[in-house]
Amino acid sequence: MSSGGEMGEADRSLDIGEEDVPLDGVEETAGDWIELFAGKIQSTGDGRLDFTLPRRRGVAASGAVKCFLEWSATGDGRGRLRLVTGEDVDGPGLQQIALLVAGLVGSLLVILWPFYPALAPAAGVGAVIAVGAWMLTLRRSGAGVAATLLRKIAETQRARAAWDDEEGDEGRDEKAGDDRDE
Repeated sequence: MSSGGEMGEADRSLDIGEEDVPLDGVEETAGDWIELFAGKIQSTGDGRLDFTLPRRRGVAASGAVKCFLEWSATGDGRGRLRLVTGEDVDGPGLQQIALLVAGLVGSLLVILWPFYPALAPAAGVGAVIAVGAWMLTLRRSGAGVAATLLRKIAETQRARAAWDDEEGDEGRDEKAGDDRDE
């Protein structure tokens, strides 16, 4: 998974790819999406873009994840995009674990208060904490910010190529119509 010069530990980094992506303007598209995700481009090279992303989209204070995006042509103006992170973007942090423990304690208070009436005053607070922890854990995406970024870049490239193809077809139709009028 990891070769010389790549960042991170091979067993913890996220390595994902998209096949059959139009490569025309991919560096510009990637730069735009990285900026929208509150990331920072570190360096660009031939077929490679090094950058950092926040752990949570748009929240730079959540910490940064080092990433790189590579693209290679497979023919006919299309190619493969590959995004590798320097660390596991889905691994739970200390704050997430503390939140889940607080949610567990809150849910236990709600469950136990009918059997121990002395816990009744704390049961309401426990219920709020448990529901809050549950709702906050729902916010996390399954594959993290990096996977969402790669999907958005590929979708944008495909949409641009489809739009360019439609525009090119209309131009050919107009030329064919002009020849028939003469």
